[in-house]
Amino acid sequence: MMMKRRLKSVLSILLSGLLMSGMVVADEEAELQQQAETMDNGNPRVVTDKLTETFSDFAGSEENASALITGLRNGDEITITTGQDAETSTATFTDPTGQSGYGNVFISLSLAQEQLAASGISQPTAEQIELALLGGELDADVSLEGVLTLREQGMGWGEIAQTMDTRLGHVIRGLRSANQAAEPNRGDDRANQATSKSQRMDKSAREGRQVGSERPEQFARPDRPQRPERPERPERPERPDKPQTPARN
Repeated sequence: MMMKRRLKSVLSILLSGLLMSGMVVADEEAELQQQAETMDNGNPRVVTDKLTETFSDFAGSEENASALITGLRNGDEITITTGQDAETSTATFTDPTGQSGYGNVFISLSLAQEQLAASGISQPTAEQIELALLGGELDADVSLEGVLTLREQGMGWGEIAQTMDTRLGHVIRGLRSANQAAEPNRGDDRANQATSKSQRMDKSAREGRQVGSERPEQFARPDRPQRPERPERPERPERPDKPQTPARN
């Protein structure tokens, strides 16, 4: 009897833990999606610069980071090269998921970076970056699933993170930090747009005043028709003299 109670207690604790874990993952994915949408709605130039700055060390150079960001964003072929001379590593590949938003580009590269860091690789070669994104044998003992390959199979970001035995918290903090860093620039863009709009309105107003100041040519008024002369009144006939009244006797 006692064993059954203990077994029920253990199962209850495990079930509660699974439920709590599922709720945490759901909350993380919701915030991740919100932060990703915020990045997608940012100024493209500012966001691209921020992503390049964030992943330059991981990619080996600003050129590689820019190639990764542009290729993942547009679904184009990506070519990156790391190292020098005899130790040069080159990789050419294409994102199997096609075009991606800036937020998803950040998440993909962040998870790839975490996956390699978990294997003790902080400065990966071009080929290792390709393996982290598409999957393959990292070495004799480690096989990578590939962030983009798992995504193309329909997995959510939370599921991919669990497959890699990691959490989304680090990625969320990175997204939030990048969005906060870009926020002042978005404010400057809005201010510039407002200034430009104001200038256009002032220009239109000036042009309007100039156009309004030019008076149209006045048309000559037609001459009024002359009034016809009144006919002369006929002379009145003379009245006949009144007959004299006869004298009274």
